[in-house]
Amino acid sequence: MAGDRPLQCLYPEPGARPLAGLYLDPGWRAAAQAGPEGCFVYANYVASLDGRIAVAAGAGEPLQVPAAIANARDWRLYLELAAQADVLLVSGRYVRELAAGTAQADFALGEDAPADLLEFRRSLGLASRPAIAVLSASLELPIEPLERARRQRRVLVLTRRGASTRHRRALAAAEVEVLDIAGREQAVGLLAALAGRDLRYVYAVAGPGVLRTLVAADRLNRLYLTTVFRLLGGDAIATLLRGDALQPPTRFRLREAYLDQSPDVSEPPQLMQVFDVSRVV
Repeated sequence: MAGDRPLQCLYPEPGARPLAGLYLDPGWRAAAQAGPEGCFVYANYVASLDGRIAVAAGAGEPLQVPAAIANARDWRLYLELAAQADVLLVSGRYVRELAAGTAQADFALGEDAPADLLEFRRSLGLASRPAIAVLSASLELPIEPLERARRQRRVLVLTRRGASTRHRRALAAAEVEVLDIAGREQAVGLLAALAGRDLRYVYAVAGPGVLRTLVAADRLNRLYLTTVFRLLGGDAIATLLRGDALQPPTRFRLREAYLDQSPDVSEPPQLMQVFDVSRVV
């Protein structure tokens, strides 16, 4: 972890807060209000002031979290959120990037997991590491990253009915569970499948495409957003959401806000924000 300076809480109660443990709460799961399928779904992003969550280094290069905003202090909070999850929801593309060596990092809480976060999970009676759930319509996934993850944790792949039988067999041989998503609404089907396996606290780290699927189906419960005070520009980018306008727009209310500011001017300030989806009753 980069230093031990405190953060300044701006909301709801002003004051200094330590970085380590900021997002850890033993009562968080019990207090979370699940959605219709019985899942509580949350997502986390780091973004620039101009809304970039990923950029391409050059033409034809993959989109990645830019080095200008990636930082160890935000990463610590990313891992704290993983420490409270039953399952990490990732994309098939991410698994392919892992195999190619172009992913930003391995599955959260892997071999280099901080000991205090593993102990936190033990104290709650959770599995040693959150399960991995991969969304893949084709099942064309490299097996090695999934086999490696399977040595530590449960691994599932969620797909459509009719996906390749050959790929199903390859995944089964690696002890990976393959679940078919039922129904026409992908978000509803995938959450119902996870809840049916008692995986109810879902940390969506699969990128903006999956985020849009969850938001459009009104299945996102909470958004964690770190805004780094830098402008990046560029055209080959990813933002939180793309595509058609949401109708109606998704409403949020601020739950927490923390300013992380270093006296070192080379380290940009950042704002850690927590939002709950505001549903009109």
